[in-house]
Amino acid sequence: MKPLNRKMKYIILSLSIFVLVFGVTSVVFASTMEEIYSALKLEGLQADKQIYMPGEQPVFTYNLVNRSDTTLEIPLNTNYSQPFHLVGVRQHWVERLGPDSTIPGIPDITARDGPRYAAGGSIISTDTFLPDHLWMPSVSMPLTKTLGFNTSLFPPGEYRYYVDYRRLNPSIIQRETIDFVIASIIHVDIDIKPGIEPNNLYCQWGELVRRGIFDVAILTTESFDATLVDHTTVKFEGAREIHNDWRTGEARRHEKDVDRDGDLDLLFHFRLGDTDLECDSTEGTLIGETYDGLEIRGSDSVRMVNYNPPRPYPPPYYAAIPQAPNSTQAALTFGLLAFGCLFGAVLVIGVPSRFKNRK
Repeated sequence: MKPLNRKMKYIILSLSIFVLVFGVTSVVFASTMEEIYSALKLEGLQADKQIYMPGEQPVFTYNLVNRSDTTLEIPLNTNYSQPFHLVGVRQHWVERLGPDSTIPGIPDITARDGPRYAAGGSIISTDTFLPDHLWMPSVSMPLTKTLGFNTSLFPPGEYRYYVDYRRLNPSIIQRETIDFVIASIIHVDIDIKPGIEPNNLYCQWGELVRRGIFDVAILTTESFDATLVDHTTVKFEGAREIHNDWRTGEARRHEKDVDRDGDLDLLFHFRLGDTDLECDSTEGTLIGETYDGLEIRGSDSVRMVNYNPPRPYPPPYYAAIPQAPNSTQAALTFGLLAFGCLFGAVLVIGVPSRFKNRK
């Protein structure tokens, strides 16, 4: 048999090392379900917004993250009609906070755990997320869940949403919660005299002050769109928008990016004398409704100050010192006064007749 040359020896040695490393790696990657349960963590639970109008569907997002230092090999589970690579179960709950935990909008047949109502659950499969079924450290699986109930029947108030990460048996491994609000009165952010701090308003109701006009803006935020407000329903401390359409008599609408954050806010103009503000007021409140008929309310601080009209500029100090006229000024002044008196007498009495008939 012909001996192997040096090149062939290197090729065989490299293949042997590759097979050895691959085999050892396969053994390391093999993971039990308890190892998987210990490594995976729920993180980043959040809602698409904090305040919801009745009828809106809250949407919740979160991540399942491998927080271990090793790569997990997800085993194939054949206990179901279709085989899956499973890492556990997720279960969701919703609870109405307060003394009355009953939620009329949820059917009576829905399962309950004390004050919590079951809001859906499912097994967590990695078949589409990890085609090779290897879960590397720090890799996140994004998960999403819609509440799924008709919130138009939910009583206004605060609610809590639960996400449980469970074993397949199914005991709880980890629970995360987040609170949200179903609003009857939507609390909005307003800004009195946008861009000016503090919000000074005059306290003494002189006519000039009463005619004074100031701005108030309803701001668009992550949880509320100011353009949903019906501007014809808005009042600020009893006052209405002063700019009206001359054809319809309704308040004009002013949409503007007041705070320069890239979205449209709603701007109003009010006359100070039309408001119910008093000298001891420290806050101004705006009320109104959305186009869907939901009530809105927002407040901002005010600082009532006294109105001090500007005084005329004082005359020069020497203008108040009397000065004695000289003889020429006195004679000229007396002559002008005498001529004025004579001219006035002629206008009143008339010219004597002996002067009229002289030729």
